[in-house]
Amino acid sequence: MSDVGLAKICKRHNIPLPPVGYWAKISHGKIVKKTSLVPLKDGEGDTIEIIAKMPSPLDDENIKDNSSESIMNAIGHKLITIAEFKRTFHPLIIESQKEYRERLKSYRNLQEGERLKIHNINVTKSSFDRASSLMNMLFQLMEINSLSLSRKLGYDGGTYVIINGIEIQIALKERTKRSENPDPKVFNKYEFNPTGILYFEIQNIYVEGKRKIWCDSQSSKLENVINELGAGLVIAAINKKKQDLEREIRRQKDEAESEHQRLREEQLKGEKERVHTLLEEAYQWQTCVALRSYIKAVEEKYLTDNTRGELETELEVWIKWAKEQADLLDPVFNKSWQKNSI
Repeated sequence: MSDVGLAKICKRHNIPLPPVGYWAKISHGKIVKKTSLVPLKDGEGDTIEIIAKMPSPLDDENIKDNSSESIMNAIGHKLITIAEFKRTFHPLIIESQKEYRERLKSYRNLQEGERLKIHNINVTKSSFDRASSLMNMLFQLMEINSLSLSRKLGYDGGTYVIINGIEIQIALKERTKRSENPDPKVFNKYEFNPTGILYFEIQNIYVEGKRKIWCDSQSSKLENVINELGAGLVIAAINKKKQDLEREIRRQKDEAESEHQRLREEQLKGEKERVHTLLEEAYQWQTCVALRSYIKAVEEKYLTDNTRGELETELEVWIKWAKEQADLLDPVFNKSWQKNSI
């Protein structure tokens, strides 16, 4: 396990990490203060089990041994490799060559170290013919395995290989060597010199830990790894599909958690509203109790002062009206509490 992986586990479990310079101070005999552990929450165990991650069959180290079944599932058959490639050019390569010649007419002062991007080919003039041949070999490998090729225009333009529904943009580039321009009068401080070292690169897919670059080396040129590159593109498509599936699962999980949180918040909001209504009804009932006591006091006062013991018609009407109003306001009498029950 890497130190970064272990640090992530510590952070996930609120385990404090040593600050910068911690081990250097210890090595020099200085006294350092250790950060105390965060107290465990109720029900939280004091043991953290770290499960060893076994290498996936799709890991680059196991591609040669374990990729056949995965590739067969992705494209419907085992990858058909090619021993000798045809000399004829694919129509997309012919189109690129034509555009390259037209571009050169517009860039007559193009320096040798400048790279001219033609769709997926981004190399210097001296390497363009070889780059075209390499891309043509890749196209032949794709077509013999019944994999579609498409070209797009615009900002994301380029040639795409379609594998298992996944569009993979593969570019062919050249490394250049930068050096200071010997002429101090020129605008460009640096000049770039062609190295002839070419490399294929997957442009639009990145899966952590998975290969995305195939480069010329002293032991092997790109011409000798086209079949390996084809397998790598299929593996990249498989990993991308797996990555998309994992993202979709995470998205659905996040949506479910968000919905659960929303319902919980609505439930809490509804509970608060019910409590608020309960307090209002209790206050209203208390007001009605006071109101009825007041009506009764008025009635008793009048009867005490009136020796005949009879109510006058006007006061009698008022008392009747006041009692009706008290009944209307009384939450117990009109059973408004039933509306607030579950």
